[in-house]
Amino acid sequence: MNSQVPDIFREARTGVSSDSQDEVDIEILGGDIDRWQTNFFATPPGSQPIYGKFGGTHGYNDSDASSNHTYNIDWNQNRISWSVDGDEVRNVQKRELSLPFCVTCFIESITKDSTINGQTYYLTHNNMRMHMGICDASGEASWAKGRTE
Repeated sequence: MNSQVPDIFREARTGVSSDSQDEVDIEILGGDIDRWQTNFFATPPGSQPIYGKFGGTHGYNDSDASSNHTYNIDWNQNRISWSVDGDEVRNVQKRELSLPFCVTCFIESITKDSTINGQTYYLTHNNMRMHMGICDASGEASWAKGRTE
């Protein structure tokens, strides 16, 4: 399948990322112009990033990816929020991260934030880099639903 949108946005150079491979993403897949994805990857202490656990897929209001859109990622120590064209489409609260281990989001060094119902949650307060880029999805063609042209 050839994509109708000539780019794919993925972490390689899109969103925010840290040296520890944590990231917050907005992903637009050329093979699926009716939806866009939000994602973040977290690295538990002494481990590799956790992939495939924190993603979401969202539709557009009255259009698709071929139209002009404004995307936004907004985060603080308690939540991450994604929006398109000024409308919030996803909001992940720290208290919702109920995994069986300590989750670190956006980490370069770990700061213990709070314990809620016996579960410890971690969020970082460190600087991150903002990236934007275009990737042809060569190694990710299945995920992107086809290569870009």
